[in-house]
Amino acid sequence: MKMPIGMPLAGLAVITALLAIGCGDNDEMTVAEFINKSYELQLEHEAISGPLHVKFEEGTADLALTDKLPADVTDTLTKLFVEEERFAGQIDSIDAPSGVEDIQTEAVAALKADAAYGREVVTALPNAATLGDLGAAYENEEGIAVETRRENACKAMQQLADDNDIKVGWNC
Repeated sequence: MKMPIGMPLAGLAVITALLAIGCGDNDEMTVAEFINKSYELQLEHEAISGPLHVKFEEGTADLALTDKLPADVTDTLTKLFVEEERFAGQIDSIDAPSGVEDIQTEAVAALKADAAYGREVVTALPNAATLGDLGAAYENEEGIAVETRRENACKAMQQLADDNDIKVGWNC
């Protein structure tokens, strides 16, 4: 049985979208330049995280909820959270144009919260953790709140792009 562990992965897309808002130089950067720069960073992030997502999916595809997680699955998740933190830092380093700073700030905070929650989950897993244990850690109130925050941040970013007629596509 495949576990619905898309939360940390889907969260990346959400945060990426929100972060795309904050790319700006107080002197010259426009909202369009900010969004485009953020989107470039998202594409780079996806190029790094995509293979890790595939590795995670392949490592859990044939597991039942009661099957023990292979060690490389938790290692892969840890690498995903490290990448997410790196991406959040890149987005945070962009000088957002006036009027989009709040969107950028929330995107960065949502990405960092998701990475921190994921690390907590992986660290707290018992030695003989099962796929069900991992799923339960994300299918609780806190896990759902973290994922919802990311989704909302992504949607805000896409809305900013849409409102400014900028053609980018974040998967929220």
